[in-house]
Amino acid sequence: MARPRAPLLTRRQVRGTLRGLISPPGTEYRGRSDMSKVPAFHTTSEEYSADHRAVYHDNNKCGYGAEIKPVHRVPGTGGHPRCDRCGDLAEAQQ
Repeated sequence: MARPRAPLLTRRQVRGTLRGLISPPGTEYRGRSDMSKVPAFHTTSEEYSADHRAVYHDNNKCGYGAEIKPVHRVPGTGGHPRCDRCGDLAEAQQ
């Protein structure tokens, strides 16, 4: 019966390597809480309700923001207030 082969890298070593790939050089790994933060975006498309067009999103766990198709996303806040759901998610992660 053959012995199982030992892993080449431990899980900790793999995580450290991945952190180095995810974070740009010179920055610290921020942990899991920032993983849902995305660059702010909004929409101006008439395909969405006025409520959708009146706010910006910055959290990929926000269901309202997820409803906006990538092709209809405009970078930045557009001068709009933050979506309430994105704000709630941000507070829950602190």
